[in-house]
Amino acid sequence: MRGIFTKQNLMHPIYTPSVVFIAVGYLLYFLTLSVVIPEWAREFINELSPTLKSLQSAMRVANERGGEAFPAQVMILYGVSGFGMLSLVFCLGLFIPSEHRNHHFNGMNQRLKEKNIGRVKVFFVGLLSIVMSFLYIAFWFSDTTKNSIGWRAHQIYSGNFFSVTVFNLFAPNIIALLILASTSMVYLSMKNGDQLTQSN
Repeated sequence: MRGIFTKQNLMHPIYTPSVVFIAVGYLLYFLTLSVVIPEWAREFINELSPTLKSLQSAMRVANERGGEAFPAQVMILYGVSGFGMLSLVFCLGLFIPSEHRNHHFNGMNQRLKEKNIGRVKVFFVGLLSIVMSFLYIAFWFSDTTKNSIGWRAHQIYSGNFFSVTVFNLFAPNIIALLILASTSMVYLSMKNGDQLTQSN
């Protein structure tokens, strides 16, 4: 088990940030449930709500349930900002020239050759994946409960443990991995295996 998090493991740049992100997220979540909410924190959330409109959706869902919106709002903000940080950390861990980088890209390059997949196709698949990733971010900046609040909204914007785990902690990791995969495909479509090895 300890070997998973050693620097020798090729997935170390992904495992470690993911575990840290989830652990800190749970700590923050239980903290919001147990402490008295300071007024400055509420004001900060209110200032962000017109931009990050999912915070407004969380407020509407909480009002309908008769609960407190602050824990859900904090975790939405954590998930959205965490997605950006995870994407950056994942990509830096892979794209900085190293043995890890070469092993990853040369392996991908070999698999593409074996399956006879052209570089143009790889490029457009990578580009499409990047667009899909940013649609995830756009969702959190849109107001999906303005006209009605359905059962999906109660799941997505709820402050319960299950919703926070799935939508605010696991989902950012998955989308950050999609960003990593898509940027890898775009990068790979522009270079050949020899160039990847020589650029180290």
